[in-house]
Amino acid sequence: MQSDASTTGDSGRSASGSADSRPHRWTSFRQSVSLPGHWTRTLVLVIVGLIALGYLTQVFRYLHVDFRGLRTLEQYFYYDLEGNIPTWFSTILLFLCAERAWWVASTARASGDRWHRHWRGLSVIFAYLSLDELAQLHEQVVVPLRESLSLGGALRFAWVVVAVPLVVVFAIIYLRFLMAQPLWTRVAFIVSGVVYVGAAVGMEMIGALLVNAFGFQSLLYAAASGIEEGAEMLGAVLFLGALTVALARMQGSDPHTPSPAFRAMFGRPGIGSPA
Repeated sequence: MQSDASTTGDSGRSASGSADSRPHRWTSFRQSVSLPGHWTRTLVLVIVGLIALGYLTQVFRYLHVDFRGLRTLEQYFYYDLEGNIPTWFSTILLFLCAERAWWVASTARASGDRWHRHWRGLSVIFAYLSLDELAQLHEQVVVPLRESLSLGGALRFAWVVVAVPLVVVFAIIYLRFLMAQPLWTRVAFIVSGVVYVGAAVGMEMIGALLVNAFGFQSLLYAAASGIEEGAEMLGAVLFLGALTVALARMQGSDPHTPSPAFRAMFGRPGIGSPA
């Protein structure tokens, strides 16, 4: 009887401990990607709003709901057209990641961190991604690659055949750097990277299949493109938060309390709770 009771008690404590660990893990992850104040939540809401508004313009077109200004609304907000407000917003997010990674690299170098060159490399990569988002550099290789390699189907947007090997090389080069980071920084980098690359490459291939089946004007393609663009922005927001937390910890400050400079630029005094 004592044995049964003991076993039951242990399993109860084990189950309770397991249950308690789940919210703790979520809280730890949340804190590892949260910008000071409510900026993570605000940026995510902006992303949802931009994607929803862009998709709504395609719903109007599909239902033949025409009104004065629809063309302008579509031009400004439909994410698949590029060169508009969603593109501008995504460009800024990526550039902020580059800027934040640069400061992390400088702080790491000043403290003698052996990985400061890897941080600097991240800054350069995100600066390029920001430029590419603005100028659509990768779009320039789609037609030449598709014609020279006779690509189709999921590889209709042929730049992915270049992107995938580059991602693999990046992963190999940065593996030791990643493993050297604190646990939750590592998790935050992996999650944000999977979200961003999964959207940029994976959803691009799904979108290609939908274009082949239904054309560019279909709501299914518009939905896939919206998920792609929204997830890319979300990945950038998560990575920006992870970089901000990493920088604050390197500087020995509370990562979720805005610095005076941050408050002066982005928020009012007294905001300090995580998103």
